[in-house]
Amino acid sequence: MTIRHQPTMLAARHRPDGTDTPAARLATAALAALEASLERKSRFFLEATAALTGIGTRCQGSCPAGGCRSQRCESDLAQLGARVLAFVLAQRAKEETCLRQCRIRLDDSAWESHRQDHARLVRSVTRALDVDCGRSPATRAFDLAALLDRHWASHHVDHDQPTLDAVRAELVPATPRACG
Repeated sequence: MTIRHQPTMLAARHRPDGTDTPAARLATAALAALEASLERKSRFFLEATAALTGIGTRCQGSCPAGGCRSQRCESDLAQLGARVLAFVLAQRAKEETCLRQCRIRLDDSAWESHRQDHARLVRSVTRALDVDCGRSPATRAFDLAALLDRHWASHHVDHDQPTLDAVRAELVPATPRACG
């Protein structure tokens, strides 16, 4: 699932009525940063899922049926897994910063649910990368790829898009429609 980037045009920009304030400009920039961040998240998850599937396929094909413990498979999975975990942690912080800068008050229960979903992902990624779990690197790579796919599909629909829509609704006034 990909977020389609829609440039944000705030009515607060360059308005003679005095609404072109530093706070409005910061909110505009924060919304644009949030949109770009979610677009990057979409691309990253897609690329990471493809890379994890590639690692899983390569390791599955080159390792004995009893399970692979080859250093290369473990190393490749550990490196990519570390990148995934770092990205997920940084993304959550980025989203929180952008929303704070937008100065939009979101529903507390919705925001807590969003934060908890991020926390569940971090725990799940950490578990998927656990070397001592008795699963082969190929299995762990496939499991992590599936986890990222499931998370992105549900998280975007349940959390990111509604949050983005709420911020846009608050910052971008509705366009008047012609009658007739």
